[in-house]
Amino acid sequence: MTRHIGKRLGYARVSSTDQNLDRQRTALGEVDRLFQEKQSGAGRGARTALAELIDYARDGDTVVVSSMDRLARSVVDLNAIVAEHAAHRLGPAHRQAERQATRAVR
Repeated sequence: MTRHIGKRLGYARVSSTDQNLDRQRTALGEVDRLFQEKQSGAGRGARTALAELIDYARDGDTVVVSSMDRLARSVVDLNAIVAEHAAHRLGPAHRQAERQATRAVR
C-alpha cells in the first residue's frame, strides 16, 4: 500500500456574489488545490465547495483558510465541520476496520 503524501488544500469563501475572493486567495499562499465559493455561511447545505473539500481531503492533508470565520460561523459549526472532516479522512479500509472493531465491542 502506498502512503499518501499530504497536500495543502485551501478553502476560501465570501458571503455574496459581489464580494471578491482575491484577498483570501493571496492570504492562503500556494496550495495544491483550492476550493472556493461565493455563498453565505449560514447554511451548510448550499456550501458545495466545503462538501467537496471534506470529501476530497485525505489523511495527511492540511486544510488552510485565511481566517476561521470563512470556514465556520460558530464554534458549534466548526466542531461539526472538524468531526465530519475527521470521519472522511479515514480511507475505506480504515472505515471497514473501524466498523469491525465496533461490532466486536458490542
